[in-house]
Amino acid sequence: MSLTEFVYTILLKPKPLRWLANRVLCSLIPSEIQVRGAKVILNPLDPVVCGALALGVYEKDEIAFFCERFRPGMMFVDVGANVGLYSALAIKHGCGKAIAIEPHPETFEYLKKSVSANSTSSPIFVENVAAGRARGTLTLHCNRENKGDNRLYPDPMLEQTYEVPVQTLDELCERHQFPRIDFLKIDVQGGEWLVIEGAAQILARSPGCILMTEFWPDGIRKSGGDPSAYLSALTSAGFELNELVGQKLEPIDPEHLIKSTVGRAYRNIVGVAKTPENDRGQLPL
Repeated sequence: MSLTEFVYTILLKPKPLRWLANRVLCSLIPSEIQVRGAKVILNPLDPVVCGALALGVYEKDEIAFFCERFRPGMMFVDVGANVGLYSALAIKHGCGKAIAIEPHPETFEYLKKSVSANSTSSPIFVENVAAGRARGTLTLHCNRENKGDNRLYPDPMLEQTYEVPVQTLDELCERHQFPRIDFLKIDVQGGEWLVIEGAAQILARSPGCILMTEFWPDGIRKSGGDPSAYLSALTSAGFELNELVGQKLEPIDPEHLIKSTVGRAYRNIVGVAKTPENDRGQLPL
């Protein structure tokens, strides 16, 4: 659990305290910030993600890892893009192409603004859909106070709902003419396994792809998946899995990882799809 999550879900669990904290945080959120040279347009009504971005405490290790490993010309897919932090960073690092996916209608408007604020000659596609295992429609359950906590299953904290279209990464990549994915970031509150199930074709064409994703076993179970099966699916897709601890990669023991990650706790997983070169031990990391 991150410091932001701990403060929000534990220290500020009493509603009066959380209401007061939210008011204070929202008053501190500027319309725009720069993160490592990338412009990010913030939602002033989002005290959690945008509040943490404004205070400079949001995913510092993940941002550092992303900026260190992203290379110019990479094909980038951002699933659960929120207001567009990583998409903006990819643009500033000279991505070849990018798809930014965000199903929440309000947050999607800020994603579009963040993408537009970072000038680029590369094609950047923004999609107001959920990425899943099959085309269709699903109910997105949303947290009014934490606009980064949107899930495809009900929860007492999630009072707002939207019907959202669902498309697979295979469909999206075909439509936008992606020959492969070089860097794939997924953060969808336990629905990551659904994203991977809908990406079999494009991942098969993506040797050397770097995957950066949150691993939240409890969320995976509540969305109808199995944490062990999800990790196995990533391995079967060719990814060598590590945990991002600080800014270092450490090999994982799947069984221990699942058992030690309980409740709202999550881990940051990095996968590298094997190529003939890195299969001999020369990882591009």
